Amino acid sequence: MPRAARAALAALTLAIVPPALAPRPAAAQSAEQDLARKAELALQDLYAKTPQAKDLARKAKAVLVFPDVVKAGFVVGGEYGKGVLLRGGEPAGVYNIASGSVGYQIGAQSFSFALMFNSDEALRGFLDSRNGWQLGGAAGVTVADASANGSVDTTTFGSPVVSFTWGNQGLMAGASLQGSKITKAG
Repeated sequence: MPRAARAALAALTLAIVPPALAPRPAAAQSAEQDLARKAELALQDLYAKTPQAKDLARKAKAVLVFPDVVKAGFVVGGEYGKGVLLRGGEPAGVYNIASGSVGYQIGAQSFSFALMFNSDEALRGFLDSRNGWQLGGAAGVTVADASANGSVDTTTFGSPVVSFTWGNQGLMAGASLQGSKITKAG
């Protein structure tokens, strides 16, 4: 190929796919591995605070962990976090959790959040949701009520999906995960 044709082809390629937008599989894979490490550390923190959560996770079909969800608001608020779905202890997908709200709220907080899917049907319902999976709209989600000594009510173990929230930092009045939407990261 003549030198001028190679230069024109290179210029055309750069015009169509600028280097900053070109796919970077190594960087994406590294970010996913970093998220998986953070999720594992967050789970270890949960297990230290609530040992029964480890037993529940061991029996779960999958665990979706958001190691750092940030929520902030002053009348108008929002939340966002990135998480990883673990199946058999291995990463099986990256997800986002997000919501927006209007109403009495003020402050900011960050926390960790996990969903433990305890039945194939519940996991399938989550995985098959095309437009995202909404907390509060999903039937069968039980909020784990961990007591001061770290124990979990044994009736929780029979629920199709169990949620845990822990590690709250900051203060926010009127905070809730109700209405948060979980979508697969693109």
